[in-house]
Amino acid sequence: MSKLKLSVITLSFAALGLTLAACSARSTATPASTQPAATATHAIPTVTTVAPTATVVAPTATSVPPTPTVAAPTATAVVPTEAAPTEVVPATPDPNEGVGDLIYADPLDGSSGWNWGFSDDAVQFGVENGQLVGSMTSSAAWWRFSLGPDDLSAANQQVRVTARPVTCDGGDEYGLIFRGGERAAGGYDLYVFKLRCDGAARFEAVLDGQTTVLADWTSSPAIQSGAGAENTLVAWMNDGEFRFYVNEQYLFTAQDSTLSAGYYGFYLMDRSEGGLTVTFDDLLAREVSGVAAGQ
Repeated sequence: MSKLKLSVITLSFAALGLTLAACSARSTATPASTQPAATATHAIPTVTTVAPTATVVAPTATSVPPTPTVAAPTATAVVPTEAAPTEVVPATPDPNEGVGDLIYADPLDGSSGWNWGFSDDAVQFGVENGQLVGSMTSSAAWWRFSLGPDDLSAANQQVRVTARPVTCDGGDEYGLIFRGGERAAGGYDLYVFKLRCDGAARFEAVLDGQTTVLADWTSSPAIQSGAGAENTLVAWMNDGEFRFYVNEQYLFTAQDSTLSAGYYGFYLMDRSEGGLTVTFDDLLAREVSGVAAGQ
């Protein structure tokens, strides 16, 4: 009996071992069947990543339109360059145009036989130390002048003289007279090209004591100012056209046909306190010919 019980127990343990073996086999198969499901789930993200790649292309196409807009300002900038005017600078009139034969020459040292003398209570003109000296003693006497030989009548010409102020305040005046003449009933008609001691020039017609300004005061660095200056005055004339120069530098042109010919003289006007003194040297006149009127 003991052996029989042992056999049953042995069979029971053998059966239990087979059962455990079967359970162990099923538990191993279950994980194997789960693994394929995980593999299929990973395939979905792979497909989704394709969409962003296609979206990046759109901005590249959008950046092209601004390129044609840059060309518009370039075309507009050309307009001012084409429209800019060209400035034409007139040529300086030639002081020697048509200048030819000598008309009159006087060194103003008394050697010509004409001493240019004149005096009254306001002025004294006369030759001193080899030059013509004009000196005023009053500033309330208006202007004064000394005239040359009255048998000389010059028309179209270039006339020049050198003037040196000895004492000269800013508003004082001195100058060259030409085409001068005496009226039958008394009084004088003349043209005067004059300088002011502060460095300006003017051209006037004086008709029987009445002054007409033909070219008003014009300042120029060519005109030396003050006492001790040296200025060479040049007047070029052809009929009614006049050109004026100081120290070989052009100042201005004027037109007037009132006086056609006449003689020379020198002009002073003291506008300060009296004492204006100027010396004059080397009066020289040459004929102007072959120049068309108004040219």
